[in-house]
Amino acid sequence: MAVPPQLRALLLAVNALLRKRRYHAALAMVKGFRNGAVYGVKIRAPHALVMTFLFRSGSLQEKLRAILQATYTHSRNLACFVFAYKGLCALQSHVQGETYQVHSFLAAFIGALLVFRDNSNINSQINMYLLSRLLFALCRLGVEKGYIPEPRSAGVSKKTRERKKSQAACSTMANLECAGDAEDHENNLRACDMAGTVPSAFCTLYLTTSRTPSKMSYNIILSP
Repeated sequence: MAVPPQLRALLLAVNALLRKRRYHAALAMVKGFRNGAVYGVKIRAPHALVMTFLFRSGSLQEKLRAILQATYTHSRNLACFVFAYKGLCALQSHVQGETYQVHSFLAAFIGALLVFRDNSNINSQINMYLLSRLLFALCRLGVEKGYIPEPRSAGVSKKTRERKKSQAACSTMANLECAGDAEDHENNLRACDMAGTVPSAFCTLYLTTSRTPSKMSYNIILSP
């Protein structure tokens, strides 16, 4: 089916506009607004649907209104935040002529202050989620930098963790399928030289055979 000339001209004009560097910041703001709105609907609508019908009393119309209101508020707030964040990042880069890491921090701080400052249930949930992610990221960064000692795994000693790390490189599995006599294939597999890929100090070769009427299936599992 041929594309109408008017539609083709419109598509060419839109593509030419998108390729222009001068409109990159504005298009990023529009795209961010759209993505924030869509993501807000995707995560809030199912949650509001379940929580409203489980714990909220009232008529069906009131419940549906509450679901739509919560979804709209969450979607609007995320869209506005991303719009402000992208715009502030672009503004700082335009003023200073270059992009710095501090731009993201300042843009996120100001955008969150403008959008999430109202004391509502939805904003409180968003702020708690962001705070938990922030604290978790700071803790991981502290561990990587050596400021915080690495947490110990439950029931696993330090020696065992180091041994598992050294053995991780030699753990592999190969699946071989072939047809024919089982004994011959097992002999051929045992004759394979695995020394080049398996450090014998750490790994052991296990051979399991499953027989089917039409073919042989071998699982060679190289594990510590």
